[in-house]
Amino acid sequence: MQENQSSTRTRLLSASMAAVMMGGALAVATPVSVVAAHVSALAPSDDQIRDNLVPTDLIVSKDAVRSGKRVRVRGAVTEPDGRARPRNVGHAQVILWVKKAGERKTSRIVTTDAQGRFTTRVRVDQPTRVSVSTTGGLAADPVWIGTIAQVKVTDTTVTDKGGVQVKTKVCGYAKPARIRAQAKIGGKWTRVATQRSDTHGRAAFRIRPRALAGAPKTVQLRVRALKAKRVQASTSKVVRINR
Repeated sequence: MQENQSSTRTRLLSASMAAVMMGGALAVATPVSVVAAHVSALAPSDDQIRDNLVPTDLIVSKDAVRSGKRVRVRGAVTEPDGRARPRNVGHAQVILWVKKAGERKTSRIVTTDAQGRFTTRVRVDQPTRVSVSTTGGLAADPVWIGTIAQVKVTDTTVTDKGGVQVKTKVCGYAKPARIRAQAKIGGKWTRVATQRSDTHGRAAFRIRPRALAGAPKTVQLRVRALKAKRVQASTSKVVRINR
């Protein structure tokens, strides 16, 4: 009996010494359910995830277009860990920022679809920078959309004496240029007037009746910029001349 008590005291003493060596703390097994509940409490809620969505890089249908055209812009949002669960990324709102050369930056709200993707269109009449950010403030790298310079006929007015007053505008070209107007007479483009555009790219000139001698009752005009190879020419609608 005494030997058993002595053996028991020895085991208790050994256990106490081991506890002291481990820092005085005895290991206690924690139930799995308690650990799971603790981890769940630390995980962010869906509202917190939606407040911290991450926008992906934007994709544009074209990186350069003629002035006045619309470009399709696509993008998406993901969760901070890269996943895209519909309950978190679906029907989320992002802010699309558009900055055109010489103008103030504008913005508008775009809503994603159920998968977190969105598509919108941006009108480009001069070099334009497009970027996107989430309501939480995270932003993707901006993209640039350039313009293909072109001179356009913006207005034609036929005079009583058979002449034509023409207004043109050079789009996507910052420097003044000499604009030449041509009329299609006898199947060939014939020079009928030349004018220099102002600093805004606008030019207005008058085509005299004698310059249109030999032209049919309806004529088409073409305008082009001289010594400006990057500026594309354009043609007008058919103009009916008073005879």
